[in-house]
Amino acid sequence: MAGEAIEEIVWQSYVPLSQALQYMQMDQSDLGTSDSDLSANMALFIASCCDWVQDTLNKPIAATQFTWRFDGWSSWGGAYLMLPFYPVISVDSVVEWHGDSYSQVLQESTPDNQVDGYQISKRTGRLTRIFPGNVQKPWFPGSRNVEVTFTAGYDPVPPRFMLGTLELIAYWWRNKEQQPAFTPGGYQGYDQEQSAPAGSFLAGTSQDILNMLFPSSQISIG
Repeated sequence: MAGEAIEEIVWQSYVPLSQALQYMQMDQSDLGTSDSDLSANMALFIASCCDWVQDTLNKPIAATQFTWRFDGWSSWGGAYLMLPFYPVISVDSVVEWHGDSYSQVLQESTPDNQVDGYQISKRTGRLTRIFPGNVQKPWFPGSRNVEVTFTAGYDPVPPRFMLGTLELIAYWWRNKEQQPAFTPGGYQGYDQEQSAPAGSFLAGTSQDILNMLFPSSQISIG
């Protein structure tokens, strides 16, 4: 039961402008105190990098709230819903519609508060419908009749994501007007074994940066 988003997914930025400037050994004067366009351009670079990283991972890094609707199902396998993004920081609202009769706002069931509600595995994003007594039961059957609002991502952002994104921002900013030229021996100014090829979105980006951001993915420079 994959469900669907209620609204368009918008990734959030997770690198403050001040932190990017500090990492790049710059300050506001380097952007031009009288030229707000330069500050806006740097902010655009930051937002673009954060957006691209999360879009490529297909998961939030910044803490981001989503609202998703799922089909309820009557079999015992229907006791579980898998939230599309994790780790889950919080489940903010769960509403189960029972046809056109009524809707039920569910609460989290815990060993100390055993209610007719749900349990959440924050690491995997599994949402389980629960009887009082913490026994699984199917979600009420229906089409898109379970609405879940939840916040997923990281708080704080793990160091490898922060460092990798800062490196990506620094590279794009410093090389925004440069394009590596192709030569018969490879790409001028870049070791083809160590950086992405010219003409790609990641042209010249160190493989070390890509490995930091995408350690288990197939993104490659070859």
